[in-house]
Parts: sequence; C-alpha cells; structure tokens
Amino acid sequence: MACVVSAALLLAARAGAQQRRESPAEVVAIGVELRAAGRDAQALEAFERAYRMAADAPTLAQIALAEQALRRWVAAEAHMVEALGSNAPWIVRNRATLEQSLADIRQHLGSLMVEGEPAGAEVRVRGAVAGTIPLRSALRVESGVASLEVRAPGRRPVEREVQIEVGRVTTERVALERAATGDRGDAQVGTPGDAGAPEGEGGGTLRTLGFIGLALGGALVAGGIVANVVHEDNATEYNDERHCEGTPDDPTCQSLRRSHAAMEVVAPIGYGVGGAMVVAALVVVLVTPSSSSRERASASRCLPGPGQLGVTCEARF
Repeated sequence: MACVVSAALLLAARAGAQQRRESPAEVVAIGVELRAAGRDAQALEAFERAYRMAADAPTLAQIALAEQALRRWVAAEAHMVEALGSNAPWIVRNRATLEQSLADIRQHLGSLMVEGEPAGAEVRVRGAVAGTIPLRSALRVESGVASLEVRAPGRRPVEREVQIEVGRVTTERVALERAATGDRGDAQVGTPGDAGAPEGEGGGTLRTLGFIGLALGGALVAGGIVANVVHEDNATEYNDERHCEGTPDDPTCQSLRRSHAAMEVVAPIGYGVGGAMVVAALVVVLVTPSSSSRERASASRCLPGPGQLGVTCEARF
C-alpha cells in the first residue's frame, strides 16, 4: 500500500514539475524514486528524458543502472563504460560502486567476431542488425545460444546458432555463396529441384495450349475460306439465268439467298476469330521454352573434384 501511495505521489510530483518547466535534476530525482519503488522501466524513461534535456555522465550512469535492473546487458555496459570515462564529481565519488556494477553486467556478456565475405554483408544477431562485414570490432552479445544471420544481395544467406561464452571471444567465419539464377540471395532459398519443377510443368502446359490454339484457329480460318467459297458459288448460281433469273420466288432461289446471307456472316467470323487465335497461339508457342530446351540449359554443371584445386565438369547435349 505504501508503494502505491509513493508511486502516486511521484507521478503527481512529476506532473507538477512538467507544468512549471521541470529541470533535468528534478527529472533524475523522480527517476531515482521510481527505481526505489521498483518501477525500473518508468525510471529508465525518466533518466532518458533528463539526458535529452542535459547530457551528462551522472545521468548516463543512472540510465546504465536502470538497464542493468532490466537485464539489458549490452546497452548497460556501453552506457556505463561511457559514463566511467568522465571525471565528473558525482562519478568520482561513486566510481567504486559503478565499477562493481560494470563487473556484474559483464558476467552476462561475451564477444562475437564475424569474419568472411563478401564485404558489406549484413550481420544480424538474434534478429537485430549488428553491423556489416568487415566488422570494426567484436560484437558484444548476451551469453548463451544466439542466432546468427549473414545476408547479402545475390548470395545465399547463412543462418546458424552460436554459443556465446562469458568473457570470451567467439569467432565465426562465413563465405556466402553466389545464388543460382532465379534465387533471391536475401530470401529463403530452396533446392534446385524444388525451384525448377513447377516452372517446367507450367511451361509445358502453356506450349500444349498454344498448339491446341493453333489447331482451333486454323480450323476456324479454314471454315471462313469454305464459307467464302460457298458464298461466291451461291451468288453465281443465283445470278445464273438458267436457275433464278426472273423467278426469285422459286424455293431453290430462296434457299440460295438464305445460304448466301449466312455465308456472308460466317466467313468474316472465321477469318477474324481464327486469325486472332492463330496469332496468339503462335506467340505462346514461340515465347514459352520447351522442356527439352530447359533440360539442355541446366544439364551442364561443375562440382569440386579431387584435390584442393580440382574441378569436375559435365554437360549433356
């Protein structure tokens, strides 16, 4: 109950101080009281706000102590080391206590050096970007098992788990291989077989549909030609005086007129629709590679051979 009342009074004091333009020292005092009440996260916010108002070593040391209480070991070490580099009177008076806190913080940290290629590759530790290759110095990392990721455009990413030991430097060497054509170096990379199978099946299906389209389009064009021939024959026969000249109401002549009118519609449809289908299907067949061409393109490969410099190449034609 006393803690609740104390926290409420602190918050009220903080609100009053803000209204009268609080000073950095007042904000630090609020942070110290919050820490005494066990509210380390709120205390850290107060110390950080005070440091933005007036950056000084004592406030930075308070930030480090709050981070230590919150088990943010890497940030706590960096801030404490920076604070101890000052000769401010408060730091001098409390140096022994601060150095002991730094020693306690370092009981939770180790170092990680990542070496390799290519230059500029991004290094991530526990999901957070930590630097790029080549690193200027070893990374400070919390002890225990840490996930390491190294990524670069056009390269296959490296992902592994690393054991970080307290007070020791763990060195990891990586060499990112060039990604195969079609792979994305900064994304998940599958096996060559998995990546190629769906593409091959899709290409074969498109070519099959293209050939079917060619056949159907050709049939429609042929139908248009036949309709045009029948149209001309009907016109010739209808105009022949031996058949319909002078007797247009004759059933035979009426049948010729109806056939002539129907073929006059069918012929353009056959030419237009059939021609469009032929052109589209021809484009699909020419653009889509056949499975045999894909196999020939991927049939050559080189693998490490006997010895340190040996290389074995093979190709199928």
